Amino acid sequence: YQYTDPKSGERTLNIANPDATGWKKLAGLSHDTFIAPVPQSANVSFWSRPNALEKTFFESVSSTGENRHTILSERFGADYLWSPNGERVLVSAGAEKGGKDILLSTMNGDGGEFQSIAIPTIISKAVWSKDSKTIYYALPGSLPEDAVLPNDYFDKSIHTKDTFWKTDTLSGKKSRLSDLKKLTQNFDSSDLFLSPNEDFLFFTDRSTKRLYRIGL
Repeated sequence: YQYTDPKSGERTLNIANPDATGWKKLAGLSHDTFIAPVPQSANVSFWSRPNALEKTFFESVSSTGENRHTILSERFGADYLWSPNGERVLVSAGAEKGGKDILLSTMNGDGGEFQSIAIPTIISKAVWSKDSKTIYYALPGSLPEDAVLPNDYFDKSIHTKDTFWKTDTLSGKKSRLSDLKKLTQNFDSSDLFLSPNEDFLFFTDRSTKRLYRIGL
């Protein structure tokens, strides 16, 4: 968890038992930070909140506080999502500072084999399949042409009109999940997740805060 000292303002990444005993500082943090355990490992990853005007440093550290290292840096507005097997990472990032375009890429867990899959969406609109190669995602539409991503999407009252897709990240094969004619309303989806059997895709509509599902 992230802790901010109320007196000094120091931010730290920490670990503790469920009853709050055994507290241990793992790393100092310089920004408001997102935290995600690395699947199938004892490591924890963390990165600064995505900002199109700043480069994001994606780092990891062991649960003992050792072996802190940078996995990826030099990407503006970047956000990350680990595959279930912990071997791959989905990345959304802009190509330049303050850019208006943001694309998905993949890489291995060490930051190598970085490859764009040229999908213009953000991490909060994507989810991995349990096979760790397929992603399901919402493709946002109706964004203002001058929108700076991801900043304006999260900081302003901008809502998208999404379509739903899946892609094999290895082959690049894409397919639409739902025909446009069957979408009777607009959705600005977030927090996507799959049912255990992966026969339904669930998401929350940001406009209404309601939970929806799509049959797969």
